Amino acid sequence: SMRVGYFTIHTATGNVSMRDMAVPGDRAALYTSMLALPASGGTPNLTAVKHIGEQFKRTDSGAPIALSCQKNAGMLFTDGFSNEAESAPAVTGLGAPFDNTPANSMAAIASQYYFDAAGGVSPLRTDLTAGNVPVPDQCATLAQTDIAWKRLDCQKNLHMNFYGVTLGGRGDVFNPDIDQDPYLLNPAWPGYTANSRSTVDDIWHATVNTRG
Repeated sequence: SMRVGYFTIHTATGNVSMRDMAVPGDRAALYTSMLALPASGGTPNLTAVKHIGEQFKRTDSGAPIALSCQKNAGMLFTDGFSNEAESAPAVTGLGAPFDNTPANSMAAIASQYYFDAAGGVSPLRTDLTAGNVPVPDQCATLAQTDIAWKRLDCQKNLHMNFYGVTLGGRGDVFNPDIDQDPYLLNPAWPGYTANSRSTVDDIWHATVNTRG
C-alpha cells in the first residue's frame, strides 16, 4: 500500500508521521492536515526539500522506508521563490541535462538523495540490501549517454525521486505554458539566486536530476 507523509515548509523539523492510504483513519487524518494549511511567512523551499530527503534516511519504527525494493517520492508544492540558503556539494560529471548543478542549490540538495553515495551504496538506507529497487528493462540495454536512458529511472539502490509543483511559477528557463523537454533542450541552468526566477528553474533542475 502507499504511505504518505506531509508537512508544511515552515514546519521542517522532527519526524514526519506516515499515513497508510489503505487505512480510512490515516487517510482522513492526512486530508484534515492538508485542509488546515495556512498561508503565511517566507518560502524556505531548500530547507523543506532537505528535510524530505532526511526523512527517507530514518531507521526508526515509523520510518518512511520499510523495504529494500521500495520506490520513494518527495514532492514540493510552492507558489513562491525560494528565499533562504542550504549547503550541498555541486554535482558534476553526469552529462547534460544533469550536470552543471551548482553547490547549495535545490538541485544539489535533492541529488544527494538520488545518486549513489561513495562506494556505490544507497544514498538513503545503507542498512538495507542494495540493488533491489526494480528498474525498467531498457536500463540494461541502453547506453547511459542515450536520451532514452536519461529519461528513465535506472537507480537500483534506494533513492528519492523528487517532484516540484510550482503552481504556475515561471523561471528564466522554465515556462509552464510551453512544452519543454529538458533532455532535448539541455538547459543552461542558471545559478541559484534567492528571491529570483532562477529558483523556479532550480526546482525544475532538481526534478530532472532525480527523475521526478
